[in-house]
Order: sequence, then structure tokens, then C-alpha cells
Amino acid sequence: MIKKIFLSIIFSLSLVQLWSQSQGINYQAVLISENAKEIPGVDIEGNYMPNQALTMRFSIVDENGVLNYQEEHQTQTDEYGMINLVIGEGEVTAESPGNFDDIDWNGASKDLLVEISLGELSGSFEVFSEDKLWFVPYAYHRNITATGTMVIDGSTVLNDTLTVANRSPVFLTGSLGVEGQATFNGLVIFQDILVEDSTNLNGVLNVNNGSPANLSGTLNVAGETSLNNNLSVSGNSLLDGSLTVNQTTNLQNTLTVDASSNLNGQVTIDANVNGSQSSKSSYPLRVQGSDQGIAITVDGGRNTGKNFITFWDANGAQGRIEGQTSSELHNSFDYIWDQTYESLMTATQIALVAADLVGVDDFDVAVVEGVQMVAEIAHFAKRNIQRENSVGIAFESGGADYAEWLEKFYPDELFSYGDIVGVKGGKIAKNMPDADNYMIVSKNPVVLGNMPPKGKEQFYEKVAFMGQVPVKVRGIVNIGDFILTSGLNDGFGKAVNPENISVDDYSKIVGVAWSASGGNGSYSMINVAVGINAGAITATIKKQQKELQRLKQQLNNVDAFLAEKFPDYRKSFSEENDDETKEQTDAKVQVSNTNPKSKKAVIAELLRNNPEVLNSILSKTREDLDKKGINYQLFEQTNNLITKPDYFLKILETE
Repeated sequence: MIKKIFLSIIFSLSLVQLWSQSQGINYQAVLISENAKEIPGVDIEGNYMPNQALTMRFSIVDENGVLNYQEEHQTQTDEYGMINLVIGEGEVTAESPGNFDDIDWNGASKDLLVEISLGELSGSFEVFSEDKLWFVPYAYHRNITATGTMVIDGSTVLNDTLTVANRSPVFLTGSLGVEGQATFNGLVIFQDILVEDSTNLNGVLNVNNGSPANLSGTLNVAGETSLNNNLSVSGNSLLDGSLTVNQTTNLQNTLTVDASSNLNGQVTIDANVNGSQSSKSSYPLRVQGSDQGIAITVDGGRNTGKNFITFWDANGAQGRIEGQTSSELHNSFDYIWDQTYESLMTATQIALVAADLVGVDDFDVAVVEGVQMVAEIAHFAKRNIQRENSVGIAFESGGADYAEWLEKFYPDELFSYGDIVGVKGGKIAKNMPDADNYMIVSKNPVVLGNMPPKGKEQFYEKVAFMGQVPVKVRGIVNIGDFILTSGLNDGFGKAVNPENISVDDYSKIVGVAWSASGGNGSYSMINVAVGINAGAITATIKKQQKELQRLKQQLNNVDAFLAEKFPDYRKSFSEENDDETKEQTDAKVQVSNTNPKSKKAVIAELLRNNPEVLNSILSKTREDLDKKGINYQLFEQTNNLITKPDYFLKILETE
């Protein structure tokens, strides 16, 4: 303990500028002992203490009593009892939060706590004094905080960074000269800034608060440009590099891009452009100036779930161009049927030759085996190759027919969809004299050909050639009825049952009804198949031919009977029939009674009489299809064709 060892300390405390590398506070003091010293004639109390070893500890604390800095000095007084120290050059204690030059002289109140311990080694310290330190700025101090106004009348040289924090404004009434780089992390300018020379911005340039950025000259962007808000361009813009736009960009004028443009997000063209379909300026998106048009790539493989283009209107999607895969082709009925039939014909040809069922004496069968069957095999093979080569995309639409533009016979005549028109020489009219045939005005074709010359569309009308199309029909209509022109030249049709069709009606048929109507004279829109009704017409013709054949045979039988009963019967014929003998007549009757089997029917009969050959053919066919990976079991018809002998034979007999 040093209590009562010294009486007081006389000290001098000052803050000074240190021109060396050190920074600190000059501290001077004189130690006075409390013990009295006798000299002749006088008793002196509190004599100074020369050459006294001691340890001084200095602590600087802030206004909240928080320690900012602490150090210790081991020293001794001189012969006059004086010590002279620099606070900042002592040994920093372990309790000190930092070095002396880390003290933040922020203008707030700070205290200097002085503690002393006598002896050469530090021991128990006694608080000696605690005094206020007042803020005095120094040029070489680490941090200087001015809480009031700082006025500098002369030049100010900053050899290091000047940071204006807390978004505090900086006002410059004169020129700002920057010879090196200037970095503005948050610059706010309330007046115009004028740059007479080049300006390099190595960081972000933000124009906030909806303020405009007007560029009267060229803007060159060498790297990526990110626009997080609207970009309004009133003049031409030349982009030689990449342009990345994360938000809406409004271009009020032409945008010219001389290099490639990569758009990594969705692009919406809301052009509000209207006009005639024949005018190129009516289209919001125009691709021109190259040998090719538009290339579209979708992710993943090509299939019907991937649409290359989809067509929309106010009522939703109306059509699309979609992908098609080889797998979808190979699982289609047409492909599997043709593959099955090709293998079946090949196996049949080989089996017939191997079994020696076909000989040169049997001319009909020899022709089939040698020529017709080979041709059929080649036909199916060629058709499958064409399918393989054409697989790619499919055009799907709500439209149901293929149509072409046909010229009006009467230029001013008006039509509406569902009208039946006469056609002659490629021109149409509801009242067409000597019409070659009759057709229907299309409503919504999926494909439209024979585009009229520009500006001549009003002289043409869309006419359905194939597919399904609505037709105006009066009267009762049943599914399967033939639809004919009404004969009134009014664009309407009428329904005729195939049983009641006449020879004169054939030229008036426009299609076959695929929907029915219970009308009793009123009109209905009937869904009619056009261009694909040959089967129905052929069936009717075959029926009439069969009836004609029956009548012809009856007539020949009557003729033969009369010739036999009445020898002079044939004398009543004209002179050109006089030379016709009874033998010739009988021969004609014999020919008429002959109903030769088709070539394939002959093969069917041979196979029916040789079931082991038939089963071998079907077995070989199944084996061949399995090797090719053809799933003939996917459809009932193809499975029956090579698993049920009677089904195969009936197919042959009816072809």
C-alpha cells in the first residue's frame, strides 16, 4: 500500500501534436512525500521524492465509463522528484480494448484515470487522480469527429480517403477537380452536373425517383446492361453487345440491333397493330432479310405434348403445330396394319412357292404369285418408308376440312358457309348452268389453298374439297343419307336415302350426312363428309350392277328359251343379228353365267384346302413382326389378321 507514503502530486497534463510517428498525450508530475524532513532551523513537510521507482497506469474511459484504452509505465523520478511521460507510448495492458491510435475522438466527454504503484515492479495500484479530457483535433490523429461546423479558410490537402457517411450532403460551390479516379457509392446532386470529357462508370449507375436520363449522343454498352425498370427510347438505339432486360422496357421508336440478341425470358409483343391481312405493315412480328425464316427449338424430344406454335384468339386455343415422334408413328393403326400386311403377303408368297401350290398351269394364281403379290409387298414397304421420312410435326386445328379459293362465276354474288354451289370450269355459282359437279362453301378450313391475287379476294370464295363441313339442308336427314343439291339453285340441299338414289342423282351428290335432323321442311345445318364418300357411292353402284347382272341373266335365259322353242324367233331381229347363231347366243349365256373368282380368292381357296400351309404363313408372319418390334396386338384388326385364319381368308376373298 502507498497510503500516507506521498502527500500529493503536482502534475501538468497537456495534449500536444507529436511530429514523429508516435501519437500521445504529454504527462508531467512531481512526487511529494508526506514524511517531514528536518533541515537546520526549519521542519519541511511534504518533501519531493528523488530517484523513486514507481509504476504509472493510465486509463481513458468514455462518458459511460467504458474503457477505451489502458497502458502502464515503469519509471522513476529524477533528482528533483519529477516524471515526464507520454500517454500512448506505454505498455498496453491486457484489459485495453485496443491501441492508443484506435481511440475514437468523437467529441464526447472522456476521463483520464491515473493510478500509481511504488516500487520497481507493478503491484497494488492506488487511484491517484481522475480528470476530464476535452476534445482537441489533431492533424495526425486517427479519427476526428466534428459535431459542429468546420470552416477551413485555406487549402485542404487530403492524402487519404474522404468519407462522408450517414448520407450527409456535401455542397461544393466551386469547381471539383479530380485528377484520379472518383468512386461515388451514393452521390446526390441537386444541381446540374456538367462533364466536359469522358466519364467512366465502373460501378452501378442508378437514376432514381422516376427521373429521366436524356442522352443526346450515342450510348455504347460494351458489356451486359441490366434494366430493372422501364427503359424509354425516343430515338434510335444501337446495341453492339448483350442487352439484359429484367423488367418492362418501353421503346417509343425504332430499336436497331446490329448483333445477335439473346432473350432469356418470355417475350410479349403488344404492338396494337391493325390493318389488312395482305399488308405486311399489319403484322406485329416480321422476319425478313435472310434466306431462312424462323427456327423454333423445344426442350426434350419431339412428341404431341410439345407445341411448336399454338394459335389463340379471344375464345382460347384454336389450333397448333405440334411434334410427332417415331414412337407415335410406330404405334399408329395405319403403320401397324401396313407392316402386318406386308409381312403376311411376303410369308404367303414364300409358302405358296415352297409348298408347290402355284404352278404355271394355274394362270390366275401364277399372276398373283409372280407379279401382283410382289407389287403389293413393294407398295406397303414404300408406304412405310414414306411414313418414316415424313414423321416430324402435325398440324392440329378446330377446322375440319381442306378447302381452296374458287373464283365466282358472278363477281357480285354473295355466299355464306354451308351454301351448295355448282362448279364449272373452276368457277362457282348457286345457279350454275350445266354444272360439272356440286360443292360446299367452307366455314373454317384447316388448310386453305389457291390463294387469290392480292386485292382480288372479294371475287373468290372458300370451297371445301375434303373433310367435314356444315351444309344447309331442308327436310328430314338421317345419318348415312346422300346430300344432294335441292335443284332450286338456292344453295340448299336435300337428303336422299342410298336405297332410293337414281342414276341422275349421282352428279348432284355433295357428300354423306354424318349428323341427322328431324326437320319437317325447315332447314338444318348438317355435318357432311365431302371428298371421302366414294365407299358409300361404290356400294350403291355395286348393288345396282348386281341387280343389272341379275336382270341381264334373266334376259339371256328368256332369249335362249325362245330360240329353242321357236326356231324362227331370231329372224325377227335386224340384219346385223341374222348371222348370230344359236351356238353364239348360248356361248354368251354361258359367259354371262360365269362369275370368275378374283386372283386372291383363288389363293384363299388354296389356303383353305391346305390348313397346314395357312398356319405356317400366319406363324411366319408373327415371327417376322416380333423381330421387327411391331406390336400387332395393339389393335384388334391387326391381331385377328395373323391369329385367326378365317379372318385372313375373308380379307383375301373380299379384295
